[in-house]
Amino acid sequence: VQRRNNATVQDDLRSTTASRQELLEDIQRLEEANKTLGQDNQLLTMRLEQVKEEREQLKSQLDDYYYSTSEQRIRIALSNGLDYLERFIEAKDWLMAGALIESMDYRYNEHNVDYVDIGVDLTPSQAARYLELREEVFDKSGIMVMETFTTTEDGSDYTERPYIGENIFDETDYKTARSLLSVILYYPHSLSIPAGYLFEYFLYADPSLERLNSGAFQPSTVELYQQIRADVIAAGELLEMNGELTGIPSDADSGEDNGWFESFT
Repeated sequence: VQRRNNATVQDDLRSTTASRQELLEDIQRLEEANKTLGQDNQLLTMRLEQVKEEREQLKSQLDDYYYSTSEQRIRIALSNGLDYLERFIEAKDWLMAGALIESMDYRYNEHNVDYVDIGVDLTPSQAARYLELREEVFDKSGIMVMETFTTTEDGSDYTERPYIGENIFDETDYKTARSLLSVILYYPHSLSIPAGYLFEYFLYADPSLERLNSGAFQPSTVELYQQIRADVIAAGELLEMNGELTGIPSDADSGEDNGWFESFT
């Protein structure tokens, strides 16, 4: 009986020893795993800091690019605006000429009520040329109205706002003219505008294109838009399917400031 009891005790001891050894091994494995996790966590923390730094660097680069190209686009739009205004005057397309003056006057005219100094200065010859062309539209078209606000009795300090008179053009034709400006003012530079923005501008203008043949626009303006549209398609910036433009906006998907044209016009 005693030998049996001793054998049972020895078996229990061996079992306990084995369990203890397994427990120690489990503890050792857990310690090693914890050590590995700690190292991985440290590496992840370092990588996270690296990603944050890379993101800040990229954001800084994008900001620099945005502001430099925005200034370039403004200069191009201002220069093109004068050329197109003269072109519309020669073609007697008074709707487009008037819409351009409404949209761009505050960029050329420091007396405009909405004038803001954005750090992109016109040359004296550009400012003088604009005012001369604007006066020609007022004199020859008969569609423009000038609203003036004076802050002194003698009128020496004043602001003004030129606009197309009410009920002169059909409202849809007027909106179409404003839409077309968002396309043509940046041509030919429009081919280097990010595809997402470009798609939005053409998409914005296209729904009213049937109005181009309403009689409110001169044939030269219709041809101008069709040429720009064809150039953009030929350059592979946008696609045409069943007579309509289509594309996948890629550079404007972020939703960040995709209204730079409106901020300039």
